[in-house]
Amino acid sequence: MKIAILGGAGAFGSWYADLFFEKGHSVIITRTKHQRNENILFVSDNKEAVKDADIVILTVPIKETISVLREVINLLKEGSLVVDFASVKIDICKELEKYKNKKIEIASVHPMHGPRVSSLKAKKVVFIPIKVGEKYKWLRNFFEEEKAEIIDSTAKEHDEALSIVQGLTHFSSIVSAATINSFNLNIDYLKKFSSPNCDILIGLMSRILLQDPKLYASIQIENKKNKKVRENFIKIAKLLDKEIKKGNRNKVVEIIRDSGKIFHNVERNLFESDKMIEALNSEMNYLLKQVGKKIVVKNILTKNFHYGILKSVSAKEIVLIENNRELKLTIPNIIVLREDETREWKIKNIKQEFRDYSFLIEENVDEKEVLNLFNNLEGIKEINIIDVFKSQKFYPKKSITIRVGIFQDEDIEKVNEKILRKIKSLGYSIR
Repeated sequence: MKIAILGGAGAFGSWYADLFFEKGHSVIITRTKHQRNENILFVSDNKEAVKDADIVILTVPIKETISVLREVINLLKEGSLVVDFASVKIDICKELEKYKNKKIEIASVHPMHGPRVSSLKAKKVVFIPIKVGEKYKWLRNFFEEEKAEIIDSTAKEHDEALSIVQGLTHFSSIVSAATINSFNLNIDYLKKFSSPNCDILIGLMSRILLQDPKLYASIQIENKKNKKVRENFIKIAKLLDKEIKKGNRNKVVEIIRDSGKIFHNVERNLFESDKMIEALNSEMNYLLKQVGKKIVVKNILTKNFHYGILKSVSAKEIVLIENNRELKLTIPNIIVLREDETREWKIKNIKQEFRDYSFLIEENVDEKEVLNLFNNLEGIKEINIIDVFKSQKFYPKKSITIRVGIFQDEDIEKVNEKILRKIKSLGYSIR
């Protein structure tokens, strides 16, 4: 599939350009002069980018989406799909509706995540079909295969829901951060005293305040449904402030109690909040258990991966022994890969040394099933059957030879001993 991403040099567009390229598709993006690799071509002109594209995705700022759409709409090839990834939909979808007479497919999509995520797994993606066909089905299927959670919606329903999901949460976070800033308080200082609830609020504020202020400003301004939400927020805040000043305890309790009525399933919501709080400590607990073991971490600032033995863990940093040198990494700046993620990283980045093992098994045993018995052995990159030999000499058994790829960073002889012990423990005779 040939995919053009207009505005694809931005963080969000680039994230999708990389994803489509990794999945084997031809990608062209706009807004720079340089070519990055053989499949992702950078051009500076939107009109040039859309030529012969099967799918055209608009990832430009919200306020520019309609003008860019008008710029390229008459250049799209017959049967292609045009889709925007904007966070606000009503006005954009009204514009898209104007082109239903053209021989193209039209849709609006909102991937509800930022460019810092590692995958689409479990990420919500809103789909608004306008005039759809095979290309739309392909794009929707692409997200499904990436394990995204698909939400079918309309422009009106989307903007009304997002006035709360984005409009209210962003607005309250901005106000909270600005309030802290008005007292010249340092977040690192506050975190010394912060409760789990405060930690969650600080995390939410940082997601908004430390990314793209122009995007969050556009979301507040462009979604007209936000106006009523903000007005209600300010009205209720003033009411609560008034009753607190009056010392009207019963009224304050009443406001809190009435506000809590939105949570119909009390136990479920409390359990979910417990999980959030537990998650704050899960990485630290995991790190403490990994001391003395090899781990992989990603530095979110440099995007570099580091692999080595975890020497020590403190409240603020870890010490990793990488290539025989100590490396200190600040915990808030790293992502720790879990066991399955570490294995995937090692498969891509660590070479292997091969060892062959020949042993006898019962002739009626499926040799492929035997391979599964070795999959959980630590240190093995891959394992394959390279020979099956039957002979009267072995009957009623047969000989199989397996080739095992052992990660070169492992103690090869120790892994070799584990494999031999495993073969013997299964009752097989080594040849």
